[in-house]
Amino acid sequence: MRSLTCFVRLFTFRYRCGSSLALETSFLAISFDLWRTGNINIFEPRLRIHTAYSKLLTEWQARRVQSPYWRFYWNDREGAFVEVAGKRVELRPESVYLIPPHTLFRGVLRNPVNHFVISFSESMGYVGSSEVVYRFEACEATREAIERASLMHRSKELKTYSFSLEISFLLFSALRQLPEGCFAHSRDDEAVSEAIDYMENHLSESISVADMARSAGLNTNAFIARFRRSTGTTPKSYLIGVRMKEACILLSNTSKSIDEIAEEVGFCNRYHFSAIFRKRFYTPPAAYRKRCKEGG
Repeated sequence: MRSLTCFVRLFTFRYRCGSSLALETSFLAISFDLWRTGNINIFEPRLRIHTAYSKLLTEWQARRVQSPYWRFYWNDREGAFVEVAGKRVELRPESVYLIPPHTLFRGVLRNPVNHFVISFSESMGYVGSSEVVYRFEACEATREAIERASLMHRSKELKTYSFSLEISFLLFSALRQLPEGCFAHSRDDEAVSEAIDYMENHLSESISVADMARSAGLNTNAFIARFRRSTGTTPKSYLIGVRMKEACILLSNTSKSIDEIAEEVGFCNRYHFSAIFRKRFYTPPAAYRKRCKEGG
């Protein structure tokens, strides 16, 4: 039996302060080594935070927003709504809300509210509905964590473990309440997990299926079959999805040019990148960026 080992990881990401200012800081993610006892394997969940901020929302121009990452919302008063699949959900102060990846939604504001937002990705692979808004009770511990995080945000205390831990607490507390079956099991296969890690760590490079198979310690044919069995898709298709997800994150949370983003996510030029992006999201990268800036 190997003991459970806790350690920390630092991720660099951007916090958007108010409506325009962005700061580079680090995110403290608490992870766990794989804990094996008998036949029990405990998976190591990871979070990547893209934005975390609190601001007074006086207008909300989120017309048709869709992103490959999660949104966590809490408002201090009534007056804001989210419309998903023809249903309107009021964002009430006694609840926190999770909007899943790829959910097409519209934001509506009736009166000003203090708007607390976290946009993030997780390593578990959400496979639930993209036409739902999850609502959970904002218990006393949750509200206190939001208050502390908001205060640290206003004080520009972003490069602190305390801020990162408050954000981590809020997200893990919400994610653990999601219905059973919301997450894929691709990371149950260590070889497939190694290949996915390889993709994510070499995103700016040209990656072949042979490269992925080599990282997983398998021959190419065995790797393709095993990857499809674990993820439900081919390695090439999965890689394009990883590239597009990172592109969306960079478009919505940085000021990098389209050319820079195309290169960073592994495309030889912006024209090839834009064609693939438009095919997947039905909109060009520049228009997607504008829409996400309006979405909050």
